Amino acid sequence: MSIMLAYDFPKISEVNKEVQEEIEWEIIKKLLCGMQQYQRLIIAHTCDKMFRNTELRNIYQLLIKHVNQYGIDRLNYNDVICYLRTEDEKYTPFLCCMNKDFTHSADTKNWILRLHKLWEKQLYSECRTSEDVKRAADELKKYVLIESSSSLKDEAVNYLCEYEDTEKGIIKTGYTSIDNSIGGFMKGNLILIAGATGMGKTAMLLNILLNIAKCKKRVLLFSLEMSAEELVNRIIASEIGINSASIRNRAMTENEIERYADYVNSDLFNKFQDNIEICNIPNLSEIEAKVMNSNADLIAIDYLGLIREKSKSNKYEEISEISRRIKSLAISAKVPIILLAQLNRNLRDRNDKRPILSDLKDSSQIEQDIDIGMFVYRPAYYDQTKDRNIFEVIFAKSRHSGAANNIIKLNFNGNTQKITETLT
Repeated sequence: MSIMLAYDFPKISEVNKEVQEEIEWEIIKKLLCGMQQYQRLIIAHTCDKMFRNTELRNIYQLLIKHVNQYGIDRLNYNDVICYLRTEDEKYTPFLCCMNKDFTHSADTKNWILRLHKLWEKQLYSECRTSEDVKRAADELKKYVLIESSSSLKDEAVNYLCEYEDTEKGIIKTGYTSIDNSIGGFMKGNLILIAGATGMGKTAMLLNILLNIAKCKKRVLLFSLEMSAEELVNRIIASEIGINSASIRNRAMTENEIERYADYVNSDLFNKFQDNIEICNIPNLSEIEAKVMNSNADLIAIDYLGLIREKSKSNKYEEISEISRRIKSLAISAKVPIILLAQLNRNLRDRNDKRPILSDLKDSSQIEQDIDIGMFVYRPAYYDQTKDRNIFEVIFAKSRHSGAANNIIKLNFNGNTQKITETLT
């Protein structure tokens, strides 16, 4: 017995037709001109029903028919053109255009995931009963690109294999006091770094990422507030001890310019700079695709309030949905994700201005999703009589350790944005 659905699934008309055709066009190009390993990936995880453009669907069907008849070794431009002479020559001009258009097949997973997302919307838009939903879910499972389930034995064996190699399973922050409290960042963790505006969230994040990159771990940073130039200059300022404002305002002395240039050309800089990738992608779906197609050991997003996901009617629901999906992304990609977030302004009215979880801006969902909640706090920010070098890391939540309510004191240099273990 089918139950009629009260829920309105997204209508097909809501899907941007141009975006759909762009994705389908890319999939066809990569199927025809890409490397064989990516051609196999497309064949295994797509079907003609995913294509809404009639011409592109027909071309896809012809290419699959060609593979079934001659094998994947002959899935190339010249062989397919010859094949079309006996099958359907009218599509030859389409393929001629594709052959002239360079394709980078290494991003194939990203395009398949985008095609899946649009097909998922289409399938669910056509559902009218609970049976329809089940059939749609079963159809989606046939072509899933990322396997989301595993046996208990598989997980236990993987754990034992990685047990001795702590570097493989745990990423250290480079701060002994922090690592002793939480043990480090583990795969699937969602780590929140939150604080008031100007408190030092980005400084804390960059210092941690720099420590991780120096340990030959790959870092992917989504910087939605600062440009790559601003970020690299802040890293260099903290590393060589130049006032970050002097770099930003182009007011360095000749000696500082020389030190800047020497550092950029140094072996030390070269050893870690390739381990940090910075990109600016505010759209959540594109962030998800980028992460799933990345080989990074750790992901960082600066910051939550600038991520865009317009499927919800208000800011609270939007932030809640983003928080849930980022936690799910950490689990699916099997990497720790550090997420920066702002605090509500009303803490200014409290006598004790140390932040607490209820100060998180826009949604209480974040509090539930995070595994580790770290607040950054500088007493001198509100009280100028306090030591301006004291930088507190307050653990508001630690799901897997007893670090909750611990306060770690570090040393903060406001000029260089350097955060160190030793208080001076």
